[in-house]
Amino acid sequence: MSANNFLPHDEPSAEELAAHLINIVPPIMHAVSIEMRREATVGFQMAHYRLLRLIAQAPRTVSELAASQSVSVPTMSRSVSVLVERGLVRRVEDPHDRRRTLLEITDEGEALFERLRRQLQQRLAEQLETLTPQERRLALAGLEVLEKALLLSTENKSPTTATKEA
Repeated sequence: MSANNFLPHDEPSAEELAAHLINIVPPIMHAVSIEMRREATVGFQMAHYRLLRLIAQAPRTVSELAASQSVSVPTMSRSVSVLVERGLVRRVEDPHDRRRTLLEITDEGEALFERLRRQLQQRLAEQLETLTPQERRLALAGLEVLEKALLLSTENKSPTTATKEA
């Protein structure tokens, strides 16, 4: 259903919004995976991109990353090891607790992350060129609301939220 089909009296349910999100996620992920295969080094996966994004935001522990991605610590440790071996992430001692090891992004990791982000943004922008200016405004407004709701929901349910607030 296009944005123009909603009349002011229409009140889409959360279920309808969720159904639309489920429908648009696969094409977005397809575009992402094409960029990952086209531009990244062999063996670089979408999961690695997500980890670089999280670590670029703030240094994190393997346990925090595992919790945020809903995987086991050993599984996350293997993914992190790939990033460390490639020089994209480094392990550093937590300055507040020497028993903990934090992961931080390297300059090379930051450069790769930014390059992939820009290329993905460009690919998606090309696909959105067919929208009218009004449709782009409506889409942006809707995405901003969804982003706020989904990020807030994720932060409230994240096991790492309590750690960050402490």
